[in-house]
Amino acid sequence: MHQGKMDSRFGKKSTAREVLRGVDLKGKFAVITGATAGIGKATARALAEAGATVVIAGRNLQALDGARAELSAISAQQSVHAFALDLMSIASIDAFAGQVLGLGRPVDILINNAAITGQLVRNEQGIESQLMTNFIGHAVLSSRLARALVRAQGSRVVSLSSFGHHYSPVVFEDLNFDRRPYSAWDGYGQSKTACVLLAVKLSRALGDNGVEAFAAHPGAIMTELGRDMSQEDVELAQQRGSSPSPDDWKTPEGGAATSVWAATEPLLAGRAPLYLEDCGVAPLLDEPNYCRGVMKYALDPDNADRLWSATERLIQQSLPL
Repeated sequence: MHQGKMDSRFGKKSTAREVLRGVDLKGKFAVITGATAGIGKATARALAEAGATVVIAGRNLQALDGARAELSAISAQQSVHAFALDLMSIASIDAFAGQVLGLGRPVDILINNAAITGQLVRNEQGIESQLMTNFIGHAVLSSRLARALVRAQGSRVVSLSSFGHHYSPVVFEDLNFDRRPYSAWDGYGQSKTACVLLAVKLSRALGDNGVEAFAAHPGAIMTELGRDMSQEDVELAQQRGSSPSPDDWKTPEGGAATSVWAATEPLLAGRAPLYLEDCGVAPLLDEPNYCRGVMKYALDPDNADRLWSATERLIQQSLPL
């Protein structure tokens, strides 16, 4: 998979608002998961300020109501929809997708933003929570919304990944940690590799129908994501050089910059799938540095197809695109 270089007007210190300055998204319809806090809420706010109608999704209903009120106050003309979504539950994903489709709009922008990390938890089907929330739930949602993405005739999907994908490829022999020992970084790393492969799969399957998908690493942001990491997990990150320097930290608005850049930048047209970071195209790596760049295994089309099939077997249903 060729990443290639690209001149970008933006960089590591850009904010979502700066990226969208002068961009008119009136008439556009955007769906953002995990939009009640952090990067997701900053992404939704920037898109709404630029004129898009937004659908925000989250698990916590109180937080969802608060985020909707906050976004609705941006502009009286803006339409802000807020629907509950628990990515650990396929029934919840189906209900959410039904509500989105019920609005009768083509989906111009889908930002698969929500993510978790932490210790071993499984859903009712026995699926490991990081894989389910970060990747499988978004794969199911992308499948459910695929026709609406095609109807937009030029839509973008942004799949939030992370440098954490350096910690593990997808382990096809034991995707669900049924036999191998579990660690938070192994689970997170595998799930974030899978998020890159989601962009690859969607671009290959839907690209001829005008859907382009990009993977994005938002950078180091102080969010709630790491709250369930153990001290051992934190020490491992420090040993491998994953701990950000003071200059590396971004605000949620800075973290959202690459997401909105991926969703709107004209220079990216026809270039999907790419792995983006700091509002630019990341370098392709053979060896992990646990910090920046994208591993080749995360952009491998064969891995993307294999993962899709493995996911369909794991959840025991097909995911048409």
